[in-house]
Order: sequence, then structure tokens, then C-alpha cells
Amino acid sequence: GTRSEELWGKDEKVELRVFAGTWNLGNAEPTADLQDWLKPGCDIYLIGVEECCYTSPPGFSSCFEHWHDLVQSSLPSLLTLCRHDMGHCQILFLATERVSK
Repeated sequence: GTRSEELWGKDEKVELRVFAGTWNLGNAEPTADLQDWLKPGCDIYLIGVEECCYTSPPGFSSCFEHWHDLVQSSLPSLLTLCRHDMGHCQILFLATERVSK
């Protein structure tokens, strides 16, 4: 069978919406509402940030933790499948439950 059949039990094309974006924060804290940038409604999100080295708000151990929380708050129905911290650069991969299986 095809990968489509393995994932969704059918041998026909499955249409997915994908968002891929990167944001150079310039070491400044981003706004709390990211929905204008992230465009909710996609099945897969690949998000990168650079220069994420601002002072995190109280309750967060790092700007990466704060950034991840902002993304999750803007896309609450998605699952975080991968997150990778490379110092001042971070990558997040989120997807809907049907894609994550």
C-alpha cells in the first residue's frame, strides 16, 4: 500500500495544509498573540526562531520555554512532536492528531 493508505486507511490523496516559518526575534520578547503570524488551520507547523535570548518572564526557565508556551497557546489543538534548542535558535514541529499518528 501507499503511505496515504497506511496513515488514513485509503489509497487516495490526502490534502494537508503546512505552515513553515522562521522569525528573527532580535532578542526581543514576542507578542503574546501569534495567531496573525501562524495562521491557525494548518495540519503541520514547522517553526524556527533565531536570536531567542530575551529575559524570560516569571514562571519560565528560558526564552525557549516561553516561546514554546506562546506557540502552544496560539495553536492549542496541535501536538508538539519535536522541539530542538540550539542555543539562540529553536525549532518546533507541531501537527494535528491525525497527522501525528
